[in-house]
Amino acid sequence: MADFFGLLLFISIALLITGLIKPELIIRWGEKKDRKEVFKYFGTSAIISFFLIAAFDSGSPSKVDDNKYPYKFVKTQDQQTGAWNDTMDLYYYSEQIDLNKLKEFCKYKKDNFSSNGTYYLVIFDNEINAAFPQNPFGAGYGLEEGKMKHIRAFYTYRKPNGFSTLDYYEKNKWESKVQEEKI
Repeated sequence: MADFFGLLLFISIALLITGLIKPELIIRWGEKKDRKEVFKYFGTSAIISFFLIAAFDSGSPSKVDDNKYPYKFVKTQDQQTGAWNDTMDLYYYSEQIDLNKLKEFCKYKKDNFSSNGTYYLVIFDNEINAAFPQNPFGAGYGLEEGKMKHIRAFYTYRKPNGFSTLDYYEKNKWESKVQEEKI
């Protein structure tokens, strides 16, 4: 819904600017075709659209679920890969991981991912160690031992082909054998 009001805001501002320059192009009704009328209609529409965007925008889904799930959000980063928009969210959790709760969390993130590319969710052992890979997201953490020793789970969802898998580790990604779950 916020996207619709964003589009409405964009159109209102474009018509407002055009109408302030040449009001008779925009105002096609009534006797008065002046800048005051343009501002009355399209300025008001732009202001109302702005407030409706704020009212309907739920914010980043990454930050909304902190109350329902035990994982603590650290930061997010987007990366352009050709025509795809990839997103990586970093979380941390220092307690024992409940696999069912983690799978539910990954499913929730999958269902709420709105971009056209790949979504990555990485759970670290603590906030201080949560860091993005040096390589492109698709290469994961490569051989970055310092970071991999703190990764407890790595979820990947490729929207274009529906690939969705959760890799989790008994100790960490560097020292433990990977265990995999399809989501």
